[in-house]
Amino acid sequence: MNYTNKYAVQQFIYIAQPGKRLLGVVGGVDYSTAQINKKGNNTVSLSFVAYESFNGEKSAWYDYLDELMEIFVDGIWFIIKNPPEVNHDGKIESKTIEAESYEIGLQNYDIQRFKIGQGTESSYEMMFQSKYPKEKYPDKYKNGIPTVKFYNPDEPELSLLHILLHHAGLIPSKKVIDSDGNEIDNWVDNIADSPWQIGEIDTMPRHIDSSGQELENPTYLPEDSYAFDIDNSDLYSVLTQDVSNAFSCIFTFDTINCKINATYVDHIGKDTNVYIGWRNIQNSLKATRKDELFTTVTVSGGEGIDNIVSVNFGDTDIEDYSYLLEDERYIPTSLKEKYKAWVKYRESKRLDYINLQKKYVDVQEKATEVKSRVPIDGSTEDWSSKSIKDLMQAYDDYTALIRAYESEYIKEDGSFDLDALKKSADWDRYEQIVNYILPTIINKLVSTTDSEANNIKESLKDYGSGNILKNATFITSSNWYGIGSSLSECNVLDTSPIYGATRYMTIHSNSDSCGIKQKEISTSKGSTYTLSAFIRSANANKIKLGYCSSNDNNDYSKVTYIERDITSTWTRVQITFTAPSDISEIYFLCEGTNIAFDITAPMLELGESASTFQYFQMDEEYQKSYLTDWKLYGVDELTSCQKKYSDQMGVLEKYSQEYDSSITDSTEEVYNSYHQLYLDYKKLYDDCTSALAERQKEYDNLISERNNYKSEYDTIAKNVKRENFENVQTEYPAFTKYEEFLLKKLYKHTDYQNENIISTSITSSVEKIEKEYKLYLDAVDRLYAASHPQYTWEDTLDNIYGLEEFQCLIEPLDIYNFIHAEINNNGTFEKLRVTGITYNPCIYQGDFTLTFSSVTRYKTKKNDFNDLLSSALSAQKNALTLSAGNSKDVTSYTITPEFIKSLLGSSSFNAYMSKNNAGTVSGITGNFTNLYSKYIDAKQITAQLVKADSAEFKKLVSESIQTDILTTKILNADKGFFNSLTTELLTGGTSDTFIDFVHNEMKTGTITADQIRSEDGKTFVDLVNGQIQAAKITTDQISGGDGITFIDFLKNQISTSDITANQIKGWGDSQTLIDFVNNKITTSDISANKITGLNDSKTFIDFVNNQINTSVINSDLENVKNILAGNAGVGNLQSIHLTSANAIIDEAVIKQIIAAKISVADLMTHEATSEMITLISQDGKPSIAFKNSTQQFYDNNGNVRVQIGQDATGAFTFSLFDETGKGVLIDSKDGVHSGAIANGLIVNDMIKDATVSKSKLNFPIVETDENGKVSITEILDGNGNAFGVSYKNFQDSVTNGFSSVNNSIASLSGLVASVELIGEQVFVDDGKGSISPNTITIKANVKNGASVNKWYINNMENTSYVSKDKLSFTIPSSYMKDKKSITIKVECTDTTKYDIMSIYRVVDGSDAYTVTIQSSKGTTFKKPSNVDSMNYETECTCIVYKGSNIVSAKSYTWKYANNNDETWTVLGTGQKITVPINISILKKRLKCAVEI
Repeated sequence: MNYTNKYAVQQFIYIAQPGKRLLGVVGGVDYSTAQINKKGNNTVSLSFVAYESFNGEKSAWYDYLDELMEIFVDGIWFIIKNPPEVNHDGKIESKTIEAESYEIGLQNYDIQRFKIGQGTESSYEMMFQSKYPKEKYPDKYKNGIPTVKFYNPDEPELSLLHILLHHAGLIPSKKVIDSDGNEIDNWVDNIADSPWQIGEIDTMPRHIDSSGQELENPTYLPEDSYAFDIDNSDLYSVLTQDVSNAFSCIFTFDTINCKINATYVDHIGKDTNVYIGWRNIQNSLKATRKDELFTTVTVSGGEGIDNIVSVNFGDTDIEDYSYLLEDERYIPTSLKEKYKAWVKYRESKRLDYINLQKKYVDVQEKATEVKSRVPIDGSTEDWSSKSIKDLMQAYDDYTALIRAYESEYIKEDGSFDLDALKKSADWDRYEQIVNYILPTIINKLVSTTDSEANNIKESLKDYGSGNILKNATFITSSNWYGIGSSLSECNVLDTSPIYGATRYMTIHSNSDSCGIKQKEISTSKGSTYTLSAFIRSANANKIKLGYCSSNDNNDYSKVTYIERDITSTWTRVQITFTAPSDISEIYFLCEGTNIAFDITAPMLELGESASTFQYFQMDEEYQKSYLTDWKLYGVDELTSCQKKYSDQMGVLEKYSQEYDSSITDSTEEVYNSYHQLYLDYKKLYDDCTSALAERQKEYDNLISERNNYKSEYDTIAKNVKRENFENVQTEYPAFTKYEEFLLKKLYKHTDYQNENIISTSITSSVEKIEKEYKLYLDAVDRLYAASHPQYTWEDTLDNIYGLEEFQCLIEPLDIYNFIHAEINNNGTFEKLRVTGITYNPCIYQGDFTLTFSSVTRYKTKKNDFNDLLSSALSAQKNALTLSAGNSKDVTSYTITPEFIKSLLGSSSFNAYMSKNNAGTVSGITGNFTNLYSKYIDAKQITAQLVKADSAEFKKLVSESIQTDILTTKILNADKGFFNSLTTELLTGGTSDTFIDFVHNEMKTGTITADQIRSEDGKTFVDLVNGQIQAAKITTDQISGGDGITFIDFLKNQISTSDITANQIKGWGDSQTLIDFVNNKITTSDISANKITGLNDSKTFIDFVNNQINTSVINSDLENVKNILAGNAGVGNLQSIHLTSANAIIDEAVIKQIIAAKISVADLMTHEATSEMITLISQDGKPSIAFKNSTQQFYDNNGNVRVQIGQDATGAFTFSLFDETGKGVLIDSKDGVHSGAIANGLIVNDMIKDATVSKSKLNFPIVETDENGKVSITEILDGNGNAFGVSYKNFQDSVTNGFSSVNNSIASLSGLVASVELIGEQVFVDDGKGSISPNTITIKANVKNGASVNKWYINNMENTSYVSKDKLSFTIPSSYMKDKKSITIKVECTDTTKYDIMSIYRVVDGSDAYTVTIQSSKGTTFKKPSNVDSMNYETECTCIVYKGSNIVSAKSYTWKYANNNDETWTVLGTGQKITVPINISILKKRLKCAVEI
């Protein structure tokens, strides 16, 4: 800003065509009307009036002042958004222009169907993922979905700000074809073509959220991320509302360079240290109370958080009378003290109550899980029915999860720590994936013939070609036959030799050998197969693996055996053979008396060797093996399984005994197969019953523990009630009814809801209580604000923009900065943030108005963040609400691998999903056009037709079952009809076989039609011959119940092959359609007078004649409501401009109404003629007189005090008179007269430097030497003695005294107990999941008897990392995985003795900066014995990391503060600095500010 004679030079308003094409200075502007209004988090507005002509000449660029034109003034570009208002006073036209700052143009760019973090195909992070083929996908995103960050210049496709510019169309797109032939939407290369660019983005760490709460870990705006789903908006609104609220940031716009800047709300603005008061430029200050007071609120949260009863002793309300209690006008002092005592007691029990509630819900959640436990969805999924595409996706997803688990649990050497995983809560899920889910998926993929799977089959070739054995899981012994008298027993594996094998079979016999076989295996004759299994035996060291072609007669001489070695531990054995036929058998046999062996994971596969893969291949029945993994089930499911196995045992009861020919006609092999099946189910029943008893006991113990916690917290809730206060202490009596009455009078209720605090389906019960407590603390703060007066401020100042002396204030007095305004006459200043400035940008006249943000005072803090972000927080008459979009706790959720892991790992989520099958629809009735569901859980389903690929029924009742194949172990039926029946064993109720039945009942091998008879003896042939007498059946032979044939029916009902209109008749009469038309319409032409009303006979012509009484209305425009005699009622009236040219106004009107109101300011004349004009004041005395070229000013006594102009001699003079009006004080001839200078009038500032000599002084002076110095020998001490001698003696005395004191302090400092932290401060993350070093150990150096008591991380006590002697603290690198920095604190038994150190995690390749300080001699100092001086020093170094790399800063500025002083003093510059240490100073604090 330029100044002339200490006043600002007038600025002009420039106009430009769209695109900043400058035209020139706008002419005809009334600069007194110009006004700029700056508003925080909003556009800058500009208004002014311009006249069409000036002094008869056309104003420059007047016609260009129109919509979309651009204005530049005061360093800001504006856009005229709307057409200007045009006015005319009969003489001249003017335009009132209103414009908004340049960023308003961003409103013209739509943001529609915009999705970020939604996980859908149209969501930008998913579009980024789909852009790449799998083999080219960026490595860092392979283990999870990429995240869109606020600002990511290295990857604009994952940068929210860049994406918004692109989505709005500011960054143009270009379709290109990549090297693989894929069409890619390439807009990244065109970022520079955008008319708006990204400017400065806040990079400082943020330590508090938008509600003012401390964050556990600092956040950085560029790396922050949120989810958005915006249906329809514009770019400006999305930035300043949606994005601003979500990230708690403020956008500012550089209109000259067209750049978008963003800053965290708590970082914006600075404390200017500018003080504005009544004694300088402040004119007026207006303080306004924002809202009425509330003392009680009912608290609720967002979704899933209905109230705070779990943290508020069962109550939903909280109260705060603290403001009113301090005013004796409201409450007696005695009641105030008692009430405060009760509140103190109540609060002392709150944490105990909350901890008991946490224990209660934690145990309840465990009990619910124990009762409702089921396997995860993937284990129960029918993967065999999935498409190849779904299987491939599932394989990728589950293997990614496995890699994630294995990368999380690692040993110090970096290898996978399986034991650590087994001890964690993740083991159950990991085990189900590797044992049940992946094996089934792989088996389906490798065995498919679908060409779509060729690529993935190639990558899975190490997994083999698939297992062709049946029942390789050993849930039962089904499909396996004992060799000889061998029996088997199926069991659960405790330790599996390979993933995928969860059960094993034990084979034993009392004879000289034992073994099992499987028959009727489909093989390809001549092909090579490998048979393998894991075997162990306690009393055998050899096993035979055998094979042969189909061997129905059990001729074991046909079997080819190959022997292999085994041990007492699991050993994999295998043989390779050529299939002898298309139907083969395989054998496992051990020889020896009372021998036994265990077998698991048997396989028969194509190829010359057994597959060596991690996930074991299983047959199609494998997916059911999870059914007997008892640890996967809770009480409810185990109870159901127990009944199922009991029912199956009942069906096989007749085979419960060992084989005895006297009790069965079956062969021994057949009987033993059913007997073994019975034993299998009995074993399953027993195992299930044992597991159920264990689970039930676990559940009962949890319920008992839960009830104990409930009893305890119920007692606390009862004791803290006000009516029970006298029972829990002895100092105060009970609250009386009158006291309760008085407190009730302070009760003023409203509701408070914080929609940002929510609970989701993956929130544990304990976490929900923690969220309730967070809601409670938030509500306490909000209620404190609502129960205490809050003020807003507006300040009116002199327009300092026009005065050069206030130039230093112009920059500080800007939007968002803090100033200190004087708010009363007592010199009290309030620190306020500027959020609005209104001023004239051109001529700097008039007031200069500042508006300040509304600073809300809470119980624990005060800030104006909500006001800046324009959130929905309000204290309305009926509710306090904190709505979504205002806090980081809310808004939206980004789906990350951590989120998925948390979701899958939640026991409550799994229990809920298992119980409800991903959703429940409850109702009395329900109608669905289409119902698609993965699971339907219902007590009863009634349907005409149910179609399904597969189904399982515990019990199936049906009148008829039609199926191509029915496979079952036992079929019970009263009757059966079979075209062909092949069976090994078929017996009747009398134990007769089917063969016996046939022999006894049927004497023929052929059954003909005449042998099928009905109950009356007639055969089927008789039935046909008797009912059908002809070889052909014609239509006249088809007759109804009345004997009428089909032909008769047609003839009677339809008499012609053509149906005409007159043959269509009504139901109630015989009239045809033609009759109906003829009766209703008598003419082919219908005229207006033939159209009559329904209720009368008036025609359309009558209606028109009655409603409109004239046949012709001629008018260019009519808008008539009512036209009455003498009156006109008008809907819209165009105003008429009355002027002297078109109106005659009565003279009396002018005199009485107009002239009576005319003031001097209203007169437009430029000339006045008079001999002398004297202005008379209100008291009738002259004040100013004008005569010719002379002007005189009068005082209250009528004396002329000032005369300016032409005097009696004709000369132009200036005279200032005294109070008599005669004595001249100052005139233009002689200047200042003696009487004009009173005593004390001349002050130092009035005398020019070096103008008064000593000869003019009436007192002696002390001369200086040639250097301007005064000798101390010339000064006396008051007693006639030389002051220099006295001062030297005093100086020596003080020096000796201080030396003594310093020595005392030095010796004392050596005795003061202290503690100091020593150790490394930086972990380095390579960005690929590895952090080094593996640990950092911080040591506590204690001195002079100090004793370490506690260690803290981020103010939370930690005992996990503390050494036994408490003198060291070891932090593992895994702890820093998701943290950027932590603060370590060691505290002594004397809590005033402590030390603090920060530990940082820097990421290799990251753009984040970390600043650390290192001292060469540590941080605790003691005077060394060999140092005589009290002062010595240490060298400090400032180390700056960018990511994990040490970089140099542009500048380093060091500051220090001694002891607890809050004033920081500059110490010096440079990366290294020598810091002086003075033992007399107990504590010196040091910081270094760097410029990157």
